Amino acid sequence: MQSEYIKRSLQQLEQDLKQLDLWSPASPEAAAFESTAPFFHDRMDFSDWLQWVLIPRFRSLLDAGLPFPDNCAIAPMAEVQYAQKGPEYAALIHTLRELDNHVMEAARQRQADKSAGTDPDNGAVADE
Repeated sequence: MQSEYIKRSLQQLEQDLKQLDLWSPASPEAAAFESTAPFFHDRMDFSDWLQWVLIPRFRSLLDAGLPFPDNCAIAPMAEVQYAQKGPEYAALIHTLRELDNHVMEAARQRQADKSAGTDPDNGAVADE
């Protein structure tokens, strides 16, 4: 199931951030989390958004058994952010690309389950 792949990708993402010395011991200020901009780019670095927003939110979805978004495109933002940083960022971008793919596959599977008449949230067959 995709949730296991997503879990592994999140673990790898954490390792990649630590290896690149992008893992921060301190959370951004509370006001940074009030951003409405994509990736909170107006209030925090992209790596902070990965650590303090994306990873915790996706882990919460996993823990609660809730569906992931229908669309996920984090790797393109990473490619823009780290384009000038060098080849050592390739593993991080690869991990984010895999995460995008696993989330999108989970969405496709959820849609297939709906089309088949199965409620993906509890496995019950929908009334016809």
